[in-house]
Amino acid sequence: MLLTSFQQILDSHKEHNSALIVDLWILFALAGSLKLRGKVSRIMAMKYGNNSITKDTIRNAIHGFGVALDCSFDAILSLAQAMLSSVMRIGPIGQYAQDCASILYQEIYKEFATASKRQEVIAAIVSHAGSPYPREVDLALNILQQISSNEMNVINRHLRDPNSNSFESEDGAPATPYDATSITLRNFIPFLKTLLEEIRNLTENQLRILFRVLFQCATCLTITKYMATPALSASNTSIIDENTDDIIILLNKFAGNVDFKLQRIAIIGYVARLCQISVIPLMIPSISGDMCSKALMLMLRQVNSSLSSPYLLTYSLTHLGNR
Repeated sequence: MLLTSFQQILDSHKEHNSALIVDLWILFALAGSLKLRGKVSRIMAMKYGNNSITKDTIRNAIHGFGVALDCSFDAILSLAQAMLSSVMRIGPIGQYAQDCASILYQEIYKEFATASKRQEVIAAIVSHAGSPYPREVDLALNILQQISSNEMNVINRHLRDPNSNSFESEDGAPATPYDATSITLRNFIPFLKTLLEEIRNLTENQLRILFRVLFQCATCLTITKYMATPALSASNTSIIDENTDDIIILLNKFAGNVDFKLQRIAIIGYVARLCQISVIPLMIPSISGDMCSKALMLMLRQVNSSLSSPYLLTYSLTHLGNR
């Protein structure tokens, strides 16, 4: 009854065709009830579909209000989970719900920067990425990629201007200032690596995104260690390959398999690693190009060892072009 009344209030906002921040706060609070969560999801999806609720509306309702919304964190996270899992819905409502969920996940990850809350957010996204439904997997991996790319941009700007304490993300939204103690996606690599257990079931594009995220996290760890001990890191060749040993071992195992499907996975992983190694000297000039060149040559030897046929060579060159 309360939810029906509230929907009527939202519908009465036709004169400015937009939901107020407080409207979303009330929806977040109502989503704390398992009984009402499905109805809240539908209302948000419908309002997103007619542009009453937009990406900016959701962002403005969350950004800067972490303290006020702390008691609603679990409700917002549960709402995002319910909406992103709506892959069984037919028609545009399901699409709108999933789009809303993607925005919610990114915004609560940005706003709630503590280790415990970000761990909950990443664990929820990873659970979506392990779904048997390809659409849900695509959405979850795209969210992880967006988070990872935004954090890489923030770190890159910090390295260029260490005295600045405020950065914007790629889409212009305010981002959390970065330092070596910041809780970022790199802190949750163990969660992300659990997706390697289902790696054989992923599509090429899904594999590309997963490896890109994993190796970007490894680069973040490299940069964090560099920021802590610049002199030591700049002369330590092993710093580039840290935190990726288990992934490389898996790729080497797949590369030596006679099954082309597994060799294909190895090639996609190798290319993702090659691309990530190549950007390190651009971000940290004091880590010499020679160090990265040695790491690149080692990776290229691994790629070459997997090219057991002209078909594999063609596939590798094609994938390099599509990276």
